[in-house]
Amino acid sequence: MPTETPRPETAHRETRRDARAPDIASLDARLRAVERVAHGADPGGDTPADDIAALADRLDTVERRLDDLDAATQALQGCVGDIEAVNESVERRANAALAAAERQPAAHPIPDLPGPDPAPEPAQNADSSDDGFLARLLGK
Repeated sequence: MPTETPRPETAHRETRRDARAPDIASLDARLRAVERVAHGADPGGDTPADDIAALADRLDTVERRLDDLDAATQALQGCVGDIEAVNESVERRANAALAAAERQPAAHPIPDLPGPDPAPEPAQNADSSDDGFLARLLGK
């Protein structure tokens, strides 16, 4: 029987199919790996139960750390609140002192008493008078 020569379009399809098709050894290795994992016979890997236990331990650790961070955050918020309260108290006192300093001097608290004298009259110098000391003694 004469051998048929492949037509050009058919030869191209066969070459492309061979290039994309994985080899049998690769498929066999992949299938064995899947079977080992599915049956728990993989000596190098963890079983699903081990994975679950490890994840549970990790979750517990993360929850403890989250609780610690929450406590630290609340402590910081308390400190900041105390500082803000002190700042508000200091600000109120400073405002009160400033208002007191800016106020006009108040009148004497007892209204029937005269206020302080504005300025005493200067004493006259005895030598400045024309009469002299003897005239003043005699009452002239």
